[in-house]
Amino acid sequence: MNDVNNQNMDSANTQKSSNKKTGYIIIIILLLITNGIFIYLYFSSYNKFETAIVENQKNMQISLELKNELDSIMTEYNNIKEEYGSLNIKLINQDSIIQQQAKEIEKLIASQADYNRVKRQLDRLRNITQSYVKQIDSLYRVNQVLTAENVKLKEDLTTEISKSTQLATISDSLTKTINAATYMVAYNVTPIAYRVRGDKDIPTDKARRTDKFNICFIVGENKLVPPGDYTLYIRIARPDGLILTQGGYSFDYQGKTLQYSDKTTIKYNGKAQKICLDYARDNLNLIPGIYYFSVFTNDYVLGEGSLKLE
Repeated sequence: MNDVNNQNMDSANTQKSSNKKTGYIIIIILLLITNGIFIYLYFSSYNKFETAIVENQKNMQISLELKNELDSIMTEYNNIKEEYGSLNIKLINQDSIIQQQAKEIEKLIASQADYNRVKRQLDRLRNITQSYVKQIDSLYRVNQVLTAENVKLKEDLTTEISKSTQLATISDSLTKTINAATYMVAYNVTPIAYRVRGDKDIPTDKARRTDKFNICFIVGENKLVPPGDYTLYIRIARPDGLILTQGGYSFDYQGKTLQYSDKTTIKYNGKAQKICLDYARDNLNLIPGIYYFSVFTNDYVLGEGSLKLE
């Protein structure tokens, strides 16, 4: 009886031990499966992460290349603008379009937009800038032609002005020569101061003793002067500039009114003739110094002379 019980107990123990081994095996299998899943997930995630890094680096490289291309286009464009200076004002609307387009492309690059889309925008911008360059170059050439024509016109105008000035100078010189040729000229204007004693006229060089002046001069020969009667005006100026006159004697000279001391009328026929006239001091005050004697017509001065009185 005891043997039977012992056999049963051994059988039960063996069964328990077998069950434990099975449980351990199952647990180990589950652990292996779990670890396998974890390892798979890890390597899968790692590969995705590595792929993402590579993709990101690739995108950054593409963005950098696109940015460099944009910078190259705009640098060339800005250099052209600077080179042509003030001509840019005429294309200011197109310049505004180019600047706006560049800003939009820069935003697309920063947001890592579709590569092909950005490339299309860059190609479009390049075409616009090239069109701008052609237009501004055309304007520059037209401006050069206009500038050259303007310079030539100025040179021609300067030449014509110079010719006109020369002709005017020659004409003026000829006019003066002709006018001078038609003038009467008084030579040897000789004034003498006299002290009067009875019927005698005694020359003097003293102002206080002078009673009269005798003025003589020669009107030269000139066949170009039209013959006829001419009124000659004598102006005697004291050393202080005061004109000696016995009354309100005046005449018109080149649009101005001048005082005169005495006058005489001559009949001129183109030949030389000597003219003399006396001018009485009367109550006029004479002062020491140099007196000036001038012979006028209404249009010009014939000649001048002087006399010093002590």
